Amino acid sequence: MTRFLSYVSVAALLAGCGPSLDQVVRTTQAFGVQQRCSQGPFEIHVPAFGSRWGEDIMLEARGNAVEGHTTLQVADKSTIESTYSSTTAPNASACMLSDADRSALAASVNGGGASAPTGTSTGSITDTNATTKANVALVEAGIPNTWLYRTEVAHYHNEVVDWRQAHSVLKRGEDVKIIFWSEHPVDLQNTIFVLTHSEMVAPGGDDKKWQAHLDEVKAGQDKEEQERIAKAREETRCQNVLATSDAKCASEGYKTGLQRRCESLAKNNATDQPCRDDGWRNANERPDAQQTQTQTQTQTQ
Repeated sequence: MTRFLSYVSVAALLAGCGPSLDQVVRTTQAFGVQQRCSQGPFEIHVPAFGSRWGEDIMLEARGNAVEGHTTLQVADKSTIESTYSSTTAPNASACMLSDADRSALAASVNGGGASAPTGTSTGSITDTNATTKANVALVEAGIPNTWLYRTEVAHYHNEVVDWRQAHSVLKRGEDVKIIFWSEHPVDLQNTIFVLTHSEMVAPGGDDKKWQAHLDEVKAGQDKEEQERIAKAREETRCQNVLATSDAKCASEGYKTGLQRRCESLAKNNATDQPCRDDGWRNANERPDAQQTQTQTQTQTQ
């Protein structure tokens, strides 16, 4: 009779609540558009704080429903493309051209009098404030107290919760460029784009305590890696064991090399004396094998 061995390993998952970085808002700016109907593209440049533990940049549209596309370029290192949309579709009828508008636009273009609008930098140019630059100008505006829809347009977030992430923080002044646009003109009459720039700060402002936490996290990661390597070595050792039983292999849930070979031979109706001496039998030698073979022959007659 073929021998079947099974091992069950139970892993205990330990969940705990550890310290976390605080996100502190440092600057908030708001931008609007001068023309009611527009599709962009709009461009905003945000100089990085260069914070040791990371930073967060959030651009939102507060007001009418909007939708469109965003390209976020981080310090010429990576580019993230995404889409944004409100919970409801924008009101397209407000920005649809009438027949008279189309005729006037066509006449203007044919007459050579039309030109694309150009924008200038209108934001406050400092080390911390964002500036705007695009074909369609954004102008500074007040932050609205109320709005119909609040839509995330772009989001950059980076925080060091692992020493391996320390190299990814931005240096002071590195540029985060946000370009966003919609496929069709949308109604932006009551819409303000709000940019919030935050810094990731150690809990209680205690950098040394956060460093100690990261050291503790790294020690745990090193321990897990050492355990993984040890298990891989043990599995390799078990694969080279020329016996079908080994107490240590069994405790770890690994099959020995001979055990694997005997299982394979049994499945393939082969013979191997060391396996037979250990009690293994081929599949066709099982007590029910003759009965199964007889039933198969009866069905085919």
